[in-house]
Amino acid sequence: MSILLFVVLSIGSVEFGAAHLRYESKMRTVTLAGSAWVRTGDIQLFADSITYLSNYQIIYAHGNCTLIVRADTMTGDSLGYNLKTDDGVMWHGRAHVEKGWITGDALVKIGKDTILIKHGSFTTCDLVPPHYEFVADRMKLEGKELGIVQPLILKVHELPVFYAPFWFFPLRRDRHSGFLMPSIGYNSIDGKYIRRLRYYLVLNNYSDITFGMDIIEKRGPKFDVQAVYKLYKRFNGELNFSWADDYSVKRVRWSASGRHFQDFGRGWTLRANGNFASDRNFSQDYFEQHDQWLKQDMRSFVSLSKRFKFASMNVSFNRLEDMTNGSGNFQAPSISFNLFNKTIWKFNISANSVFQRAGQFDTLSSSVRWAWRNRASVSSNIKLLRYFNFMPSVSFTSTVYDTNILGHGPFEVHGFTGSASISTVLYGISVFGIGPIKRFRHTLRPSIGFNYSEKEENDSLTAPFGQFGRLPLPSKRGSYRISNDFDARLENGTIINLLSLDISGAYDLDRSEKPLTPISISLNSSPYRKLSIRGNVYVDPYSLDWSNASLSTGLSFSINDPRIAEWDTTKRTWSVSMYHTLSKSSPERKAVQRVSVSISGKPTPNWSVKYSFNYNPETGKIVDQYLSLNRDLHCWAFSLRWSKLGERTNYDFRVWIKALPDVSIRKNLLQLFLP
Repeated sequence: MSILLFVVLSIGSVEFGAAHLRYESKMRTVTLAGSAWVRTGDIQLFADSITYLSNYQIIYAHGNCTLIVRADTMTGDSLGYNLKTDDGVMWHGRAHVEKGWITGDALVKIGKDTILIKHGSFTTCDLVPPHYEFVADRMKLEGKELGIVQPLILKVHELPVFYAPFWFFPLRRDRHSGFLMPSIGYNSIDGKYIRRLRYYLVLNNYSDITFGMDIIEKRGPKFDVQAVYKLYKRFNGELNFSWADDYSVKRVRWSASGRHFQDFGRGWTLRANGNFASDRNFSQDYFEQHDQWLKQDMRSFVSLSKRFKFASMNVSFNRLEDMTNGSGNFQAPSISFNLFNKTIWKFNISANSVFQRAGQFDTLSSSVRWAWRNRASVSSNIKLLRYFNFMPSVSFTSTVYDTNILGHGPFEVHGFTGSASISTVLYGISVFGIGPIKRFRHTLRPSIGFNYSEKEENDSLTAPFGQFGRLPLPSKRGSYRISNDFDARLENGTIINLLSLDISGAYDLDRSEKPLTPISISLNSSPYRKLSIRGNVYVDPYSLDWSNASLSTGLSFSINDPRIAEWDTTKRTWSVSMYHTLSKSSPERKAVQRVSVSISGKPTPNWSVKYSFNYNPETGKIVDQYLSLNRDLHCWAFSLRWSKLGERTNYDFRVWIKALPDVSIRKNLLQLFLP
C-alpha cells in the first residue's frame, strides 16, 4: 500500500501543500504533485502540479489550474505567476467577472488590475457551450474601469449576428461619467433617427448632469440637458430643458420642467414644480412615453410651508395652463394659516385663515381678484347614557372680498353654522346558521342630526371666485342616516361581508312644500372575496322617482392547473378580472356603460401574457386594448407590447440580455434596415 504524504511547509510568507513534494535546497525550488496548492496573502493557487521558485517568487502550474486573487477567480490548463510583480499568464483560461465569464487562449495579468486576453470571449450565460458570446481577437480590461475589444463579434449559437470594428464598455460599479447607449430606429412620422445620444457627467456625490441629443431625419436635431441633485434628508430635485430647431414646421420649439424639494429644518420645507412648453404638440412630437402624448395642461407651483407645535403655515404660487386653447388660472400668492385641533376638556377647537390673490387668463384677456377668509370652529363628542354619541359643533366665518358685483369694495360677509347629531350602534345575532355559515350578524347604526346656518343678507352681492364661493344659504335642516352591515361568520371563524346598506336623507324646515330631500341609498357587497358589488341611487320620497343611479360589479379570480405545479410554485396559471359599470341620471336618460376585462397568466414555464381592454356596450366598440407578451430565454429575454387607443395603434418589441439590459434589439432598430 502506498503511503499518502501531505506536507505543509512555510517559506517566508508562502504556504503550500500536496500529496507529493520534492524540494531542491540549492535552488530553493519546491515541486508539488497531486492536489497541489499554494497560498500567500490574498492569492491562492490549486493545480495538479505546481513548481515554486522561491528565489524568484515565481510559480508554474499545470493541469486543472484555479487561481484566486482576492475576489477574482481564474481557471485554465496551465499558468505562470510572479508573486513580486503580480503578473501572470493563464493558458486556455476562464475567469468569472461581475456579470459573466471571460475565456481566452491566453489571459495575461499585468499588475493588480490589467488583464490582456488573446482570442477571447465574454458571456453572461452559465451553460457550456453558452447560448451566446461576444468574441474578439484582442481584449483589454483596465481594472474595474474600462474594457476594450477589437474587433467585436456577437455570436448566437455559434452564428455571427453582429460585427463592430471595436467596442468599449465600463466595468465600474459606482456612478461615473461616460456615454450612454443610444437608440437607433425608424418610424413613418420621424423617418430615421438616433435618440438618446447622451453623455452622463458626474459632478460630485450629490449631483450629475446629462447632455443629450436626438437626430431626427424629418425634424432636425433636438438638444437636451438634465441636471439631477440629491442630498439625503436635505434636498433633491431635477431640471430638464429641451431645444429643437424643427424644420418640418420651420420654427424653434422647446420645453422646460423641473422639481425641487428642500427641508430647511425646524419645520420649514420648500416644494416646487414647473412645466412649460413652446406649444401643445411638443410632447406628442418628441416624447416616446405614451402618457405624455395625452398631456394637455402645464402645472407649476412653488410652496413654502412651516410647521409649528400648534399650527402650520403655507405660502404658495400656482399656475395652470390649458395648452389646447391658451387659457388658464393662477394663484399668486395663496397664503394659509391653520391652527391644529386643540382639545380643552371635551371640546375640539380649530381655526384657519386663507388669503388668495387669483386670476384667470386666455389669449385675449385676463382678470385678477383677491379675498381673505377666516374660520373658527368648536366641536365635541360626548357619551350619553353609555349607548349614545352626541356630537355638537359650531363654526364662524368672515370673508373679505376685493369687490362686490356692483364694483364696490372691499366687501365683508359674516356667517355662522351650528350642527348637532346623536348616534348609536345596535347588534343582532341569529341563533341559527345555514350550511357552512354558523351565525348571521346585523349591525345597525342609526343617527339623526340638525344643522343651522345663517349669514348676512348682503352676501347676495358677493362676486365669488375660485374657492371663495358664497356662504351656505341660511337653513334649518334635520338629517337622518341608517347604516346596516349584514355579515356571516363561518365555522372556521372567517367573517364575510354579505351586504352594507346605507340610507340617508334630510328634512328642510325652510321649505313649505316638499321639505323632504331625495333619499340616498347606497350598497356595498362582497359575499365572495372575488366578487364586489357597489351601487347608489337617489329616490324622491314623494313621487318615488329615482335619479343618478349607478352600479359597479367586479369579479376577480384565478384558474389553477394542477398539471403545472412542478414549475409554478404559486399554482396560479391565469388571473382574470372583469368590471362592469352602469350609470343612469334619470329614467328618461340613456344609460352609460363600460366593461373592463384583464387576463394575465403563464401558458408555459417561460411565457407570460397579459391582455386587457375597455368595451363600450352603447357603441358596441372596444375603446382601447393592451397586449403584452414576455418570454424568458435563459440568459436573454423577449417582450412584445401592443396597444390601441381609438384609431391609433402602437407596438414595440425588445430582445435583450438580462444581465446587460442596454444590449438589446428593438423594433425601431430593425425598421431602420427594412423597407
